[in-house]
Amino acid sequence: ALSLGRSGLPVPITLMRMLRILRLVRVLRVARLLRYMTELRTIVVSILSSIKPLLSSVALLGMVIYMISIYFTQLAMHHRLDMGCAEPGGCRGTSATDLGDRYGSVLITSINLFQSVTGGLEWRHMSDPLMDAVSPLMGFVFAIYILFT
Repeated sequence: ALSLGRSGLPVPITLMRMLRILRLVRVLRVARLLRYMTELRTIVVSILSSIKPLLSSVALLGMVIYMISIYFTQLAMHHRLDMGCAEPGGCRGTSATDLGDRYGSVLITSINLFQSVTGGLEWRHMSDPLMDAVSPLMGFVFAIYILFT
């Protein structure tokens, strides 16, 4: 016994029955996966509920880096002004040059401080110019910054 398919061509009924059985098997597979949906839903809800605290932490870290950047940039600029090295290219070969490279602006300082916290820049490269040019106590201040971030 043949019937007409979508294209108008005859299709054996046994093939139609096979397709229905395969669809039923596919539905049963989905039904088996439904028992895992509660765990998946729990994971998704946990991730979504942790976004707010994550963003709060990132904002707090950004504010700390910004405030410390302002402090270190201002400290470096005052030292360079006291030495007469505030102009670009002034006092080459001194520790004031390193201060200008690492702490030349708030943006540069912020990027360098972020890199020093995340491991992209060694702490020594950031603390040595401060310790050499300004005061050895600045190494301790920089270590406190690293400790709290």
